[in-house]
Amino acid sequence: VYDSVENDKIATWMNDERAIVLAIQKQPDANTVAVVDAVLAKLPSLRAAIPPSVTMQVMMDRSVSIRQAVSDVEETLLIAIGLVILVIFLFLRSASATFIPALAVPISLFGTCAAMYALDYSINNMTLLALT
Repeated sequence: VYDSVENDKIATWMNDERAIVLAIQKQPDANTVAVVDAVLAKLPSLRAAIPPSVTMQVMMDRSVSIRQAVSDVEETLLIAIGLVILVIFLFLRSASATFIPALAVPISLFGTCAAMYALDYSINNMTLLALT
């Protein structure tokens, strides 16, 4: 009999040092970005509670890709609105005919976002694809 862990063949390593991994998983109906922001806000107080010889760092953050996807959709929407207005102006050569879609497209996007907010819908990959 010897004093040890039950299974010493499985270990976690990070940067060639033994590590302990704490995986935080969100509930199915939770907002990933909000959960990550809440956890990152708690990290300074958790770091203050542990000894200085222990380092605590984030291994994986799933909100980064979500934030990048939303940013890409915003950029794509702005480019699309600009192209729609430009193409209509180039083909019709009329400021009044261009003015209508220049107002209609942003108002329809705003209306869509307002309806999603009113119905408590969340933004996910499908809604980002639909907006684009």
